[in-house]
Amino acid sequence: MNEKRGYGFLITGLLVGLILGLAYAWFIDPVSYSNTSPSTLREDFRDQYRLLIARSFAYNQDLGRSAARISLLGDEDPQQALVSQAQKLVANDGKRSDAEALAALANALGGLSNTDPTPTINSNHPSETPVLATPTVDTENAIRTATLQPVTEGKTPVPTFTPRAGVTLNPVVNLPFVLDENEVVCNPNIPERLLQVEVLDENENPLAGVRITVTWEGGEDIFFTGLHPEMGPGYADFEMSQGIVYSVKVGDSSKPVTGLWVTSCSRDDGTSYLGGVKLIFK
Repeated sequence: MNEKRGYGFLITGLLVGLILGLAYAWFIDPVSYSNTSPSTLREDFRDQYRLLIARSFAYNQDLGRSAARISLLGDEDPQQALVSQAQKLVANDGKRSDAEALAALANALGGLSNTDPTPTINSNHPSETPVLATPTVDTENAIRTATLQPVTEGKTPVPTFTPRAGVTLNPVVNLPFVLDENEVVCNPNIPERLLQVEVLDENENPLAGVRITVTWEGGEDIFFTGLHPEMGPGYADFEMSQGIVYSVKVGDSSKPVTGLWVTSCSRDDGTSYLGGVKLIFK
C-alpha cells in the first residue's frame, strides 16, 4: 500500500540541516581572518587606526610614513576623514589631545596634497619603503591646538592651529613595562631581519598605542603598537639592518633592552637566511 506523505518531512529536514550548518559555521569552525588589509576594518576600528597614526605623527613628524599608512584605509578623502573624526571627538567630549593630533595630521596631509612628492628610500627607516620626500611640519616640539572653523557657504570646516606645548597624547607611556620574553626567531616564513615587539598589560591583554623607541649608533626610530591590526593591537615591528646593534625601549619609564642584532639561521636544506628577534613586554 502506497502511503502519501506531505511536505512536512522535507521542510523539517531542511530546517534541521540549516540549524546544524549555522551551528557548525558559527561555533565549531568559524571563519577566521588573517593578513587582511586595514581597508576591511570595521568603522570603529578604522577610527582607532587613524588615531594611532595621528599619535605617531605627533611624535616623529614623519609625514611620508603617516600618509602611506593612512592610504591603506582606502578613504576616498583621507584628510576629510581625519577632520570628521576630530569633530566627532570634540562633539562627544572626547580627549582634546586626540582631536588635536587628528587635526594636525589632516592639516599636514593638506600640505602634502599641494606638493609633488617623489618616492625615496629613507636609510634611517628601512622597514618603511618608499618614504615620500615631503616637507616636514615644524612644530618645534609642540603639539598644535585644533580650532575648527565654522561652515560657510557650504564648505567643509578645516583645522587651524595655535601652538600649545606640554600635551601628552599617549595615556600609557609612563607605565613601567618589563621585558618578559627575548627570543631569537628563525622562521623562513616571515620577513628576514624582523624585530617584533608585543606589549601586554598585567592581565596579558594586548595594548595599542604604546610608544616603541628603537635606537642604534647614529639613529633612532619611534613607532606605536597597533599599526598592524592584522597582527593584533599590541603588536609592532621594525626591520633591522645586518651588522647594527639595536636597543628597544617601551614607553618612557621602562629600562631599555640592549644588544639586539640580526642573527644567521639555516633552513632544512642547509641554505642560510637572516633571522630576527621577538620581544614581549608586560
